[in-house]
Amino acid sequence: MRGQKFNLSKYVLPAVIGDFSALLFYRSGEESGAYSPERNVRVIERPIPENHLEKKLRLKPVLPPYIPKNAPEENEEEKPKDEWYKPLLDEVKYSNGPTRFAGELYDNGVVRVLEREGDQINSAEGLATFYSRREGFKKTATGAPFNDNELTVAVNERLGYQLPCLVKITNLENGNSVEAVANDHGPYMFNKGGKAIKRKRKYIPHEERIVDASPEVAKELDFFKDGKARVRIDYIKQL
Repeated sequence: MRGQKFNLSKYVLPAVIGDFSALLFYRSGEESGAYSPERNVRVIERPIPENHLEKKLRLKPVLPPYIPKNAPEENEEEKPKDEWYKPLLDEVKYSNGPTRFAGELYDNGVVRVLEREGDQINSAEGLATFYSRREGFKKTATGAPFNDNELTVAVNERLGYQLPCLVKITNLENGNSVEAVANDHGPYMFNKGGKAIKRKRKYIPHEERIVDASPEVAKELDFFKDGKARVRIDYIKQL
């Protein structure tokens, strides 16, 4: 065909490129392929190895659970939970008996006496507040140092408790309850100037507030932000 140019890119190059791409992916004995005229390439079909799923599902070895060196054995008996307060008793220097205000707690619209046994009130309802070391309280009525992070409370002298003792405090507003060690006396009556009122050289116990809790007890009963709450106190036992 004289006078007509042969289009090399239209006929020759596609065939050469297709055969060359097929050679790149061809492996004798392992693969088989068929020529695809639509794509002008050889389609390669590779066989799946027999251990393909085993490699894919291979799991890491499971390590045994970590056991600390000082962990108790399974057969070892656990210590009873009612001994949590014993470290607090080691700091007590002396026992503090009931004062002359014992039993002088009566129903007055805020306080409600539930159980009375002589001069000792085993169960009562009233207001509770909390006090902290930042306010200057460093020692308790039993001689033990005051700690904000311990489950301790100061009980009203009108309840007539022998210190130290174990009590249960229940927040009547939300139902939270906690056991605490009563190792201090309080709260007391204050005048408008912020000074505690005395009668015959003795501070006068408050007539409505029956418990002064540590910050830790206030957090357990969930009245740390409010500062006060209506609670119920129940006497458990002498320590």
